[in-house]
Amino acid sequence: MTPQIGAGIKDEVTNTFTGMVMGALSNMSNEDNSSTAFESKIDENNAKVGLIGYSNGKQSVFIDSITGKATFGLPEDDSNLTNEGRIVLNPGGVSKIGN
Repeated sequence: MTPQIGAGIKDEVTNTFTGMVMGALSNMSNEDNSSTAFESKIDENNAKVGLIGYSNGKQSVFIDSITGKATFGLPEDDSNLTNEGRIVLNPGGVSKIGN
């Protein structure tokens, strides 16, 4: 577990979270394909530190406190046809709006 604080709501039917989390989040790696979370390890090379927002379980906001990069909007995929258009602000790099 990594240090974090957040607020939001959990939809018990779909088991998804909508809200904001501030702190460090790490992706879990499961190198031996074990089926339990207790056997998984935190992949600290891919940790996210900053402000992370979720909408129905999908990451919708990420403000990276390490790089200053900011992403706003839901992922552009087939399940999100009515809300397409992500904004990415990348200091010193390429920023983009939408596709």
